[in-house]
Amino acid sequence: MENGDTDEEAAAITNSICEVALADAREQPEGPKLIAGNINASICTILALEDAIRQEEYVNVGAIASAYGGWTMTGLVVLMQVPAAPPGITS
Repeated sequence: MENGDTDEEAAAITNSICEVALADAREQPEGPKLIAGNINASICTILALEDAIRQEEYVNVGAIASAYGGWTMTGLVVLMQVPAAPPGITS
């Protein structure tokens, strides 16, 4: 099987796996979520991840890692979702 960026079947399989992981995350109690894996594709190729970032307030940790002195590997994706604090609570 090829990389998801070059093979539509590979991308579709990876997207399906990500859809299941995200669906499971939605069923969990409210609170921080972390989804990580080596997807062997760009996030923009895996629509489930792209939608999670745009619509469900997940953050692509790798995309901001360098701002905090970190690094990321090609293909490794770490998405994090931290719900907003309840009204009246500040950080």
